Amino acid sequence: RPMIWSYVMFAVSLVPCAVIGYFLDIPATWAGVILSLLLMFFVYMVVTIRSVFNESERREVLTYVPGPVQKLLSKFL
Repeated sequence: RPMIWSYVMFAVSLVPCAVIGYFLDIPATWAGVILSLLLMFFVYMVVTIRSVFNESERREVLTYVPGPVQKLLSKFL
């Protein structure tokens, strides 16, 4: 059952990414592509963690990410 919600949230998070990609021209340089992918992954990660996990699971997931990312994610979760 949690896997179904993960797939649903992935599909839901693709919609804003598609809208952003339609209106903004993503630069074709490697730095631009990597930065855009990291930003989209961050949005997907926040949406998935907020919707799939309960509070104790969120804290546990945050312990596995690096310190700077942990601080940034904790602001959005």
